[in-house]
Amino acid sequence: MTRFLLILTMVTVLLSGCSSVIRDRSTMGEFAARSAAVAEDETAYGGVDSLRNAADEEDQQAQQIMEEIRLAEEYYAYGVQANGVERWQEAQYNFEKALSLLSELNIDREDKSPVGFSYGKLIDDIRAEYKLTLLYLATIPGEASSQAFVDRFGEIDDFGKLKDEKVITTVDTHQEYDIPVVVNSKVENCIVYFQTIARDFFQAALTRSGRYTSLMMKILEEERVPRDLVYLPLIESGFKTNAYSWASAMGPWQFISATGRRFGMERDWWFDERRDYEKSTRAAARYLKYLYERYGDWYLALAAYNAGEGKVDKVIKRDGTRDYWHMSHLKRETRNYVPLFLSSMIIAKNPEKYGFIPFYDDPLQYDIVTVDKPLDLYEVAEALGTTYDYLKMLNPELLRKQTHPHKESYALRIPSNQKEKFWGVYDQLAAARSATLVHHKIGKGQTLSGIAKRYGISTQALANANNMSKKQRLMAGRTLLIPVPQSAKESRPSQQLNRKSYDASRTTGEGSDLYVVRKGDNLAGIASAHGTTVNQLVMVNGLDKSARIYPGQVINVGVKRFSQSRQSSASSSAPRASKSQHIMTYKVREGDSLYKLAKQYGTTSANLALLHGFESNRRLRVGQLINVPARSSGSKAKTAASILMYVVRAGDTLWDIASAFRCSVEEIVKLNNLTSVKLNIGDRLKIAKS
Repeated sequence: MTRFLLILTMVTVLLSGCSSVIRDRSTMGEFAARSAAVAEDETAYGGVDSLRNAADEEDQQAQQIMEEIRLAEEYYAYGVQANGVERWQEAQYNFEKALSLLSELNIDREDKSPVGFSYGKLIDDIRAEYKLTLLYLATIPGEASSQAFVDRFGEIDDFGKLKDEKVITTVDTHQEYDIPVVVNSKVENCIVYFQTIARDFFQAALTRSGRYTSLMMKILEEERVPRDLVYLPLIESGFKTNAYSWASAMGPWQFISATGRRFGMERDWWFDERRDYEKSTRAAARYLKYLYERYGDWYLALAAYNAGEGKVDKVIKRDGTRDYWHMSHLKRETRNYVPLFLSSMIIAKNPEKYGFIPFYDDPLQYDIVTVDKPLDLYEVAEALGTTYDYLKMLNPELLRKQTHPHKESYALRIPSNQKEKFWGVYDQLAAARSATLVHHKIGKGQTLSGIAKRYGISTQALANANNMSKKQRLMAGRTLLIPVPQSAKESRPSQQLNRKSYDASRTTGEGSDLYVVRKGDNLAGIASAHGTTVNQLVMVNGLDKSARIYPGQVINVGVKRFSQSRQSSASSSAPRASKSQHIMTYKVREGDSLYKLAKQYGTTSANLALLHGFESNRRLRVGQLINVPARSSGSKAKTAASILMYVVRAGDTLWDIASAFRCSVEEIVKLNNLTSVKLNIGDRLKIAKS
């Protein structure tokens, strides 16, 4: 532990050097130069050798903390710069990335060590800059942090300006609630906020809630607390298991570390049970039950859940009242907390009335297996024919892409009906090995696969260690963490570098439409090099002609492909059909298959599969609704339109796509028989051509 603290103290020294540059808003050039200098020192071969010889796990964790905090500082710096040129969405993205990195670290705000102080200072700085960003964002994005959602509400001083003819504030008095509901101006203001600025955030949270609410309600019932408390994560976390607050609260129910330990949740470098949707729900139920028994009032119990019972006790004594609505000395966030909860519960029970789409993600279905060795989640996913992302969704408490290496046994969730298959391959699954982390500075022309080969590891392992995709392009000068297995043969990577004739930091890969800006670049030079114009670059990237670009910024230079992609990808992917072709909705019956339906409706199974964005050998389930060509006999089709296909790309949402094609989200949902508004890259959506 002494060695671990020593390394963390070194981190503080490094960070203090970086933060003085960033927080004084000095140039990105200075910041980049300083980071590069540190990286060069760390990646000298002497340092690599000493790191490879270090077998102490705490040393490795401290080194990774150093890298993660430095990267969070970098995202913070980009966010500050984006704020400076009024690129608010870009700033929001970078601040969220910084917070996401910090949430993975085993550090608390209450940690009094030098590293804990730097960590807390960085979070405070992010919050200060993020507040500025939120003031200028028209809406809170669906994937924004719940803390951003809460902070933005606190900044509104005139709710009257948000109201229009579409905003509804009336409440159905006949609706049943098992927590008392008061409707006053504060609650009405929250209902207005959800329908306007926080609309995208609340819709996304409502959709995600489908994964967890049935399980959470069961646990709440078992703990004998009101079922309607299940709506509390709507405002606490947006039902995100990795939600993180300025106070270092974590998980769907937002426990700080001390309260989590108090209610039996463990955390360390490898896992954080505050993210576990089962254990955290049971802990939240018990904590809320304790608070209700203490105060005898659900509003005071909720206020104490937000602020802590000590603070609520002091306000009760100071204000001389136990009436939540008349407690004037509560902090603003706590004064807003109960109205936000009541309004979220009111809307969630009747979403359509308030203009929200009542589509929910499917409830998580899983089995539990108890393993006696640490397992790599990627290997488990491959063995079970599922994906790492789905396995991680089932086990959100795991932080390091493997089960806990220091537990004699671990309860792992796997997809339902896979137990037999899992135990059939269990003995073939190798125990996950801990690794020594080597620092590698990316050279010009280097690729992820090439670097992985030099160190004798897989490309996937290298991508996993750096939280990136295998297809992600590399930037020269950046540092990668190389997870070299401790049992690996001690040898340096080959000195025979694979020199490319091009600079890998100039574009993000062969044939790529993305260009990474370097020091000295300008829009005119970039446009000339890629056969386009400044005007086209400005239009495609949403820039102002006077906007300053900065090193590390990614610019889309595939102008022609970009301008045609939404329409051309749609038309090229769609089955060939005459303009008069109509479609109708068909409900799958017992014995149906794509081949049988294709033959019945005069088309091919490939066309039917393409129409729905799945493989031609896909099995259909009884009761499933699919679209088929309307019969020429003149039978009425439920849906008749000239359609095109759109292939979902990174960053797309239903709202973006609906806006681009001038249609409504509801039309896309109905046309594609969607049961969830969550999209995956590569999904094919039918769009009614107007």
